[in-house]
Amino acid sequence: MGKNPFIVDPEERKIELAPWTDRAGKVWNIWLTLKRELSVGEHRAMLRKISSVTQQVGPNARGDAQNIEARHEWTEYSMARFEAYIIDWSLAHEPESKLSPTRASFEKLHRDIAELIDNAVDAHERAVSEEKKDEGTATVPSA
Repeated sequence: MGKNPFIVDPEERKIELAPWTDRAGKVWNIWLTLKRELSVGEHRAMLRKISSVTQQVGPNARGDAQNIEARHEWTEYSMARFEAYIIDWSLAHEPESKLSPTRASFEKLHRDIAELIDNAVDAHERAVSEEKKDEGTATVPSA
């Protein structure tokens, strides 16, 4: 029996980041293991982490029956993406002291390494999107 074409295959990608130099001048080679793509549930969970929706029932100033407002906390976007995509990483200053890839660890990182990781996830999303176009599996609206 082959792969189910209707669900996201739990494929992983290991990517190497540009070398990072710490404050003491030591150069670190960092890698990330990422999910190739998110399922609809994972994507929606990521969006829920950055969104809030409020609904006012009853007429508003224009007489509309209800007013719905969605707000996005873009400062949380990187964190939500990090939690959704990153499975593993190489961040360890000693072999037995590897940081676990959790939100708590990510929040403790230097801003420049967090930006390096965020940019890598960005590039990964773009690359997968291009692959889908090449494979002919990108979503195309029907006429």
